[in-house]
Amino acid sequence: MASILITTNKGKGTSLALRLAHEGHIVKMYADKPITEGFMQGMKNPSVIASLKLLDQFDLVLDDGTGNPSVDYDIQESGRPVIGGGPFPSKLMNIDYVNKIKTVLCLPSIEPSLEGIKVFTYAWFDGNRFDYTTHAIVTNKFLDNNRGPSTECSGVVLTRGESDKLSTIALNPFEDLLRKVEYIGPFGVETLLRVEKSFYGSIKAGFIYDVFPTSFELIKGSLFDFLWKFFLKEEKLPISNEYALSVRLSVPPYPYNQGKDENCNPYISLPEPAKPHVWLDGHDSIIGCITARGATINEARRRVYRTIRNTVQSDIVQFRQDIGQIEDEQIKQLREWGWLE
Repeated sequence: MASILITTNKGKGTSLALRLAHEGHIVKMYADKPITEGFMQGMKNPSVIASLKLLDQFDLVLDDGTGNPSVDYDIQESGRPVIGGGPFPSKLMNIDYVNKIKTVLCLPSIEPSLEGIKVFTYAWFDGNRFDYTTHAIVTNKFLDNNRGPSTECSGVVLTRGESDKLSTIALNPFEDLLRKVEYIGPFGVETLLRVEKSFYGSIKAGFIYDVFPTSFELIKGSLFDFLWKFFLKEEKLPISNEYALSVRLSVPPYPYNQGKDENCNPYISLPEPAKPHVWLDGHDSIIGCITARGATINEARRRVYRTIRNTVQSDIVQFRQDIGQIEDEQIKQLREWGWLE
């Protein structure tokens, strides 16, 4: 049993905390706003702390990468290594800073008029090199058939990537920068791909939701073992060559008037077999996401919607029902263009 601290902005790291606590570890959270409302109220593990004065008591410190400059400064001053932490993830939330990086690295930006296939390449940087590389097609529109308002994420289809062309062009330009800023943790780059050209969009560092939970579906082992071996640079855990898929669950007023925290209990139940595939959130009217993997996208899709049927207990729960229907053709196209192996 390990002692783990998760620093978070507005409680977005709760899915990490709940998963690690379920694995039997003692988990504390520190945030820049109270996070005891909603389904975390009254919980003993994970629980909330009010100060970062005792960082040395924790075996592992994580930062969810959602941007908390004051916390980043306190941890940096302590000299304590943090997975996903430091000032760098917060700086990437400034579009001017991101554009400056792309200009210095001579990377063409995505323009609104450009057409192609958008992919988010997500990997883990250990201070020297990337590993555990995956490619995700992220669906942002709230309603089926890509209608309605845009959201942070409504669903993800993800495939493994290591030495393919897309991994090279998406990640290699950033290796020197990440070494310079001494960043350790997950890192992602959005590209728009055409037959022979690539363009660059968002650049993010941290536990990106819902890409991280989806990518973890392919890791064969517990979340703590994965993080601990990564932190110590030990032999890495096996990663599956299957596809992974996730679907986000929410309740009204999402995606409007976000900011309301929710107790997830009235809306879903968690049978024991489903727990490894359910990542609860509870903030901004988001329940969380359901994940699954399969040898094909259709198999992963069948499994994720089966889990949704077995866990959702209320008609008020909102989710897209078509995640995985068109992404198969997009991935095939990327392979034909030579971006994926």
